[in-house]
Amino acid sequence: VYTEVEETEAAVEPDELLRELEALRRENAELKRSLEEAQKVVKRVMDEGGTLLSQYKIKHDHITFHESVGEGAFGTVYRGALNDKPVAVKTVRATKVTSETMKEFRGEVAVMAPLSHPNLVNMLGACWEDGPDKLCLVLEYCANGSFDRLLTGNDGAAACSSRNHGIVLDVSEALRYL
Repeated sequence: VYTEVEETEAAVEPDELLRELEALRRENAELKRSLEEAQKVVKRVMDEGGTLLSQYKIKHDHITFHESVGEGAFGTVYRGALNDKPVAVKTVRATKVTSETMKEFRGEVAVMAPLSHPNLVNMLGACWEDGPDKLCLVLEYCANGSFDRLLTGNDGAAACSSRNHGIVLDVSEALRYL
C-alpha cells in the first residue's frame, strides 16, 4: 500500500536521476574535450622531434600490462610484456600531459632509446600516438629490483662485498659508455 510520502518520493526520483544523468554527460563531454586537447599537445610536441623518433614508436596494444611495481612523478610503473619479453612500462597520467611534460617525454625518448649497453636499463620504445591516456615508455624489466635495494639488500644496510665491487665496476663501465 502506497502512502502519500512514498508517491512523492517516487515522483521526485526520476527528476533526480535525469539531473544526475545530465551531470554525468557534461562530465563525460568535458573529459573527452580534455583528452582531445591533450592529444593535440602530444602530437604537436612529438612531431617537433621529427622522424628520428618514429623508429622507437610502439603500439599500445602490443604491450601486455601486469601488476603495478611503483609510482613515479607522472604515473604508474607496471611490469609487463612486449612480444613475450618482460618489460617495465612507465605510464604518464593523461592529467599530467602539458607541453612541458611532453618535451621531457620526447627528450627522454630521444636520449635514452638510442643507447644500448649491457650495464644500462635499455629503453625499447614508447607509445604516443594511441591517445594521451596510453602515453608510456617501455624499458627492459629489472627483475632484481631497484639499484639501491640491490646494493643494500632488504635490510637497507650497505654491505661491502665482492658482489657490490662488481656492481661498482659495471656502473663505471656504463658511465664510461655514456
